[in-house]
This record gives sequence, structure tokens and C-alpha cells, in this order.
Amino acid sequence: LLCSWILLASALPLVGELTEQNVAEYQQQQKPIGKLFMNFAQFGQDRVKRYERRLIDAARQFPSILFVIVDFGIQFWSQEPVRFGIVGRKVAFVIDSPPLKFVLPLKPTARNITQFCTNVSQRTVEPFYK
Repeated sequence: LLCSWILLASALPLVGELTEQNVAEYQQQQKPIGKLFMNFAQFGQDRVKRYERRLIDAARQFPSILFVIVDFGIQFWSQEPVRFGIVGRKVAFVIDSPPLKFVLPLKPTARNITQFCTNVSQRTVEPFYK
């Protein structure tokens, strides 16, 4: 019982919010991280939840990818749009698989995210180079 409790305590959520406090925990998993970037203050809680549901659908289909939402309105993440070439976009989805980065060029609908994850998994999409 103790072992299963420890496993549950250290498990990451199906879709989480990436924060300054938990970024190392996600990076230690050594899996690609699907990141949905948005500014929570501009979108409001309802729209953030709708995007979260889209990621949950994809996360169930792609257990080899960790899925997170990143609030780039927070100072800690403010340079991430520059790093991924998504400056000026209100919402964007990327897969960060160091050293490679993949940027979804389309609106992050549930269908587009799922197809993009398939393409990245099959390596049929070119990585983003800055």
C-alpha cells in the first residue's frame, strides 16, 4: 500500500499547469512536453477550461507526451513565445522535445492538436529552428 501511495503522490496530472515551481518535475520525466501557451488574464477561466479539455482528449491518446498549459502572462514564462517563434499569437501549441521543438502552425483545436501529435510522433513534421 505504501508503494502505491508514493506512486500516486508523485504522478503528474493528465494535463497540468506548468509553473516555476513544477517545471523541474516535468523535465525530469524525460518525455516530450506538449505546451499550450496562452495568457490566462486575456482569456478568462472559461476559455482556459475549454482549451484544457482539448488537451485532455489528446493526452489520453498520447501517453508518451506530457501535456501542460503555460500562462505566458506570468513574468517567468514571458520569453517562451520568443523561444518558440510564437510572438504575437494569443494561443499556441508546441511540443518541446529537447533538443527539438515543434510548433503547431494552426489554431490549437482538438483535431489539430491530435493530428499534430501524430505527425510529431511519426516524425513527419519538421522541427522549429530559431
